[in-house]
Amino acid sequence: MFKRMKTAQTIHKLLEKRFRNLESFSCIKRGVMTFKYEFSIEENKYIIRCYPKGREYLASIEYNYLKFFEQNEIKAPIAYDFSEKYPAYLIYAKLEGEELNDVFDKYSQEQQKKICQEIIENYKKINSLQTAGNGIIRSYNTFSEGSWIEFIHKELHKSFCFLNTIETEFNKVALQKYMFSFLSNNIKECKKLVWSDFSLDNIIITKNANLSGFIDFEGLIGGDPLLGIGYLQARNGNSKFYETVYQLNNLEKYKDIIDFYSMLRYLRLIIYTKTNLPNGSQRTPINTFLENSIYLIKQKCNNL
Repeated sequence: MFKRMKTAQTIHKLLEKRFRNLESFSCIKRGVMTFKYEFSIEENKYIIRCYPKGREYLASIEYNYLKFFEQNEIKAPIAYDFSEKYPAYLIYAKLEGEELNDVFDKYSQEQQKKICQEIIENYKKINSLQTAGNGIIRSYNTFSEGSWIEFIHKELHKSFCFLNTIETEFNKVALQKYMFSFLSNNIKECKKLVWSDFSLDNIIITKNANLSGFIDFEGLIGGDPLLGIGYLQARNGNSKFYETVYQLNNLEKYKDIIDFYSMLRYLRLIIYTKTNLPNGSQRTPINTFLENSIYLIKQKCNNL
């Protein structure tokens, strides 16, 4: 809490110095990877997103991708400025509307389908970018690996090395055998831009039930677009939203691959369970946060 308050004071002073006509400033308490603040100038609303120490490089990455999205008519915030120096930040126009998580169930079935179709189309536009590499993003269109399969292999190796040091509710040996076998036999090389933060919290909907845009892109990955669907299932797999996206996109034929990516999300995150989130917040227990993932893992292990 102290860290958040200190950051807020620093950002407020920065904005007052830069914008003489600053009208309002407030903290956005939602979000765990960065510190976010809303401010207004001449009745126009903006967000300033502040990056924790060690993640300053993400400011330029998000800025450049938001510029790319704007040029390619992808619905996302319009970026105005960034800095990688302390305090590292990104400034963009606030998307008007509400988080999908707060409003989706209020809409009729037809409205829900329309919203999901708009979201699918926007997601596919992001996937249309052919990337120069695979894995974790290092800078604009520069990634950690040259192979998607090699990236996943390395991630699984790190995860199982960690799992071997702790007790689990599932058969680690059986899961390790399944994951590496599935990777070898079913995952194909792919170099597409993937939005791995695909969730109801990061989708903004207008008052008239249209897609306003996606937010938060520090988790962009070079790889297979089905990864984003798998990550969505891992967190929101039991929701009406996921069910509608799944049906409209005819994803049944990719079920096993989506399940694999859902379990991969769990395995990639489990190594961080004993640490706080980048902005200092405590993590939600992983078996609660990714309830669908742990269900799939237990199901796969029991069937082996």
